[in-house]
Amino acid sequence: MIRRSFEFADGVCGWSVISQLEHARVAGLLANYWGAPGFAEPVPRQEVLEAVFRHDDGWAAWEQQPDVDPRGFPRDFTEMPIHVSVEIWRQSIREAAQLGPLVAWVVSGHFSALVRRFGHAENAHQADAIRDFLAEQDAERARWLDQWQAISPEQHSLEIAERALAQLQFFDLFSLWLCCDGPKSVWTPEPPGGEPFTMRPAIEEPPPAPHTEQKAPEGQRSAIVAASWAVQRIRIRAHPWPFSTDRVVVDVEARAYRQRTFAGAEAFRTAPATPLRIVWEFTPTDTATTVPTCPQRAKSPLAKRNTPAISDFGGNHAHQSIGFPRPRGRSFPRTPFWQSSNRASPARLLRAGSHIGGACLLRLVFFLLRRAFFRTSNGEQKATNWRVVIGRAEDLAPERQPTDGKRGRRPDAQLRADIRQYRQEPSRLEHRARATNGKKRQEGKKNRRKHCDRPTKR
Repeated sequence: MIRRSFEFADGVCGWSVISQLEHARVAGLLANYWGAPGFAEPVPRQEVLEAVFRHDDGWAAWEQQPDVDPRGFPRDFTEMPIHVSVEIWRQSIREAAQLGPLVAWVVSGHFSALVRRFGHAENAHQADAIRDFLAEQDAERARWLDQWQAISPEQHSLEIAERALAQLQFFDLFSLWLCCDGPKSVWTPEPPGGEPFTMRPAIEEPPPAPHTEQKAPEGQRSAIVAASWAVQRIRIRAHPWPFSTDRVVVDVEARAYRQRTFAGAEAFRTAPATPLRIVWEFTPTDTATTVPTCPQRAKSPLAKRNTPAISDFGGNHAHQSIGFPRPRGRSFPRTPFWQSSNRASPARLLRAGSHIGGACLLRLVFFLLRRAFFRTSNGEQKATNWRVVIGRAEDLAPERQPTDGKRGRRPDAQLRADIRQYRQEPSRLEHRARATNGKKRQEGKKNRRKHCDRPTKR
């Protein structure tokens, strides 16, 4: 099971869950459309397509009873314990062995490579499971290769089998890039038997509109409970063009949950879900991007792997479900925000208001602290200037000598008279105090400049 973040049109952020069987079907469709000039087609075609379409059939039993991780999130396939993954992969190989020796050899080689690369044992039990799985698959792969080569020793060579394995690994990675990444980034792979090409996302349409949920009955799993399908379409441009057709559209069925965490596996299995369909449209870089009518669900070319089509899904309904109008002569639609489903919702406005309110509150706190600090500093400076002014008042009245003869101190009456004189004529005294302070500041600057210009010893 593939878990990815998903945001609804009303601003609720939840999860979208994609089945491993759907992921394998997308990989098979990409392999079926593959084969432009310069890009090698799958050879042998029937066996490679069967291996790609059916390589994850062992996940069917586990996905009927999915689990959650310790955080309460739906458990992603990358978070599975290695001993559980080994059992699932072993079942996938058993299913592939019913399709032929080459299919079994390719699928077994794919999972053996995954175990050797990503299989990290956390305890002795997991280490034993990894060791037993690799030993078992090495013996089985040798037997399956001998059976396949015995059919036609001249045509069935080891080089062809290894190329088929490389093609399965490539299309599996291609599908994972779509299902896991969105895609939201540029990807430049190098396919087997072809030159590197670049996949660049062009347009991603808004998320689906809100839906009406229905609670699942007690004790029953709610796979899909909404009445209509929601659609999310992503357009990707490829250069050079690797497919055999001029335009390729692949889709995947998923379930979108508005809830982020679940109390347990049973709560996740019975939680209401929105049926979601993600459509990827591939076009060459020199092709104008348009919004086509929603195509019918693509099926597997193999009769054994067909999946039921969506009967209640149409082109007009697709555009109504996502609120995305058709373009009129433009390379991409430009819709006024009041007509788009991606406009500001109450939840988004509430989040924006909380951010703005927090910023304003923070600025207010800084303003009050700054005002209080500078008010204290200005008060201390005013008190200092007052003492300077009082001292200057003594210099301006030299005729007033002390009359009591006690250490040159004047009586309090004369000091109060000087203060009254300062209050009556403050401009002259303040000017002298400011001039004295300015002169001291200039002398301090000169001293600092001399100190900075002093040569240093080396």
